[in-house]
Amino acid sequence: MTEPRMQTWAISPRDDGRPLRLLQLTDTHLFADPGGVLYGVNTRNSLTAVIAAIKRAGERPDAILVTGDLSQDESTTSYQILRDMLAQLEAPVFVLPGNHDDPAALRAIFDANAASYCGVIESGNWQIAMLSSWQEKNVGGLLEPGELERFAQVLERAGKRFTLACVHHQPVAIGSAWLDRIGLVNGDEFLAMAQRDERVRGILWGHVHQVFDEYRGRLRLLASPSTCRQFAPRSDQFANDELGPGWRWLSLFADGTLETEVQRL
Repeated sequence: MTEPRMQTWAISPRDDGRPLRLLQLTDTHLFADPGGVLYGVNTRNSLTAVIAAIKRAGERPDAILVTGDLSQDESTTSYQILRDMLAQLEAPVFVLPGNHDDPAALRAIFDANAASYCGVIESGNWQIAMLSSWQEKNVGGLLEPGELERFAQVLERAGKRFTLACVHHQPVAIGSAWLDRIGLVNGDEFLAMAQRDERVRGILWGHVHQVFDEYRGRLRLLASPSTCRQFAPRSDQFANDELGPGWRWLSLFADGTLETEVQRL
């Protein structure tokens, strides 16, 4: 599925010179049914607790990145619920689809006003590209030729801006055999594009329900915990982890430095 366009949204840099602060939430797996459970976790209750913890901490993000598998049942209602829940954080929301999502329903709910579906965020010395790796009836991911071309165009028009690329599926092996079989099919091609451009400083994804943090040269590769159930790292077969729900903060500095931390309930 080729995304129809790449809308650009501008966020004013902070007046005080502090870095752009981004909040990543991923793999929320919401149901229309408030009692919906995934691997023993009520996903709506879990996200409610995550949002409450973020609000208690007192920091408002400059933008929220939601990197796929927003829904578990592909329902329009689940996306409406997520939109309303995220409104509590009082920040623009940017989304991309995962393998459990219905891209058309997701876009219909989020592609308006302060939210954007598969857009590009521009702020100061940075741009953030939200890319779709969704494939119909396929758990694994693919950046279709049109999506790779759009990423190339984003890089061409970057000027002096640094780039953070976001996608749902992992572009590299993470050491869990079962997950590595359902990653980004053309991850090598995507990674090569990113590595050829010294302005690309990070790739951020979801899908794997666990933390991953490695460098390939200057390029930082990051995966983040789900807001509900976690998967056990380095497991040959499917296995849950007992770590709690999590989220990731990112700080993007004007000189191209990327700093990040994961927090959990």
